[in-house]
Amino acid sequence: MAELINKFLNKEILKITPVLGKPLNEKQELLLAEYIKLLHKWNQAYNLTAVREPEDMIKKHIIDSLIILPILEKDFERQSGPTLVDVGSGAGLPGIPLAIAQPSWEITLVDSNGKKTGFLTAVKRELGLNNISIINDRVENVNQTFDAIICRAFASLKDIVNLTEKLWSEKTCLWAMKGKYPDEELRQLPKSYRVSATYALTAPEITDGERHLLKIIRPNPAL
Repeated sequence: MAELINKFLNKEILKITPVLGKPLNEKQELLLAEYIKLLHKWNQAYNLTAVREPEDMIKKHIIDSLIILPILEKDFERQSGPTLVDVGSGAGLPGIPLAIAQPSWEITLVDSNGKKTGFLTAVKRELGLNNISIINDRVENVNQTFDAIICRAFASLKDIVNLTEKLWSEKTCLWAMKGKYPDEELRQLPKSYRVSATYALTAPEITDGERHLLKIIRPNPAL
């Protein structure tokens, strides 16, 4: 099983290398493979994700997380060691793949489910991911600001900005990963927030359905 995971991951990573703009190194691929092995093992006992097979985990979780990497890298290119918070991180997605691909980023994973944060703690320890921190709490209880908030299938945009209010500073932005373009959610977004960029994510032969990444800023925090 372990060898098959390694080979399948390598094949899928090669497919998106043109999207990433550069290949991952051998250590990063090995860490991603080890993460999948741990996720598959823990998932059988704790039901961390509805995706059951390692090959599907690679496609639907690892690849889906990594395709946003070049967009974030471009946004952070003038920052040294940006801080990100992955809210409703669940099994560590997209935070753990991003932390492996960009070890200079400081990424905090927040989830209120103790079983999931227990898994994240095990991943941090076993993979030696010193650039991640884990908080087992509801996101609205976290009193710390970050350069960027990132979320994947967490909540509606209105709920996300309301729940993450304490995480924002004047320079914070929100990166929201969505499937179809969320027209209705955007109509309900509070007026103090606006979408500053939208990206239609493409990874041929990798992901199913539409993928969008929205950058949301708060230019008028007093409103």
